[in-house]
Formats: sequence, structure tokens, C-alpha cells
Amino acid sequence: MLKVYPNPGKGNFVVEAEKLNNNSTVEIYNVAGTSVYRKTLSSPRTEILLQQPAGTYFLTIKMGQQVLTQRISIEK
Repeated sequence: MLKVYPNPGKGNFVVEAEKLNNNSTVEIYNVAGTSVYRKTLSSPRTEILLQQPAGTYFLTIKMGQQVLTQRISIEK
């Protein structure tokens, strides 16, 4: 399960994901498909500060072979 809040937000997001392992990563892409953020996750709850322009982004968590994706929005 993946939860991202507040969504829409101002660029500060909390990501909660169950069943993370040591190789879990979060990556955020803009609508053009360019990676704008990447971090290795070490706990089921992570705070992210995304300093990007207002718009729509796609947050992806990779946990081994499993991939979870959620659309997020930044409002200014």
C-alpha cells in the first residue's frame, strides 16, 4: 500500500509504504518523464521536499520487482 499526503501539496509530502526492503527507492518524474527526485528509503514513512514548479508529477517506489506509482500535484 502507498499513501502520499498532502496531495495536492506545496512541495512537502509524506510518503508511507508498507513492506519496504533495503533496496527500496522513491523517484519522482515530471510529465515529460524526466527524473526530478530520487532517494533510497530506509523507513516506511519518509518526508520529501520537492522543490519544483507547480504541476503534476509521478511518484514511483521500487521495492525489488514490485513498483508502486502515484500521481502527485504541486500547487503554489
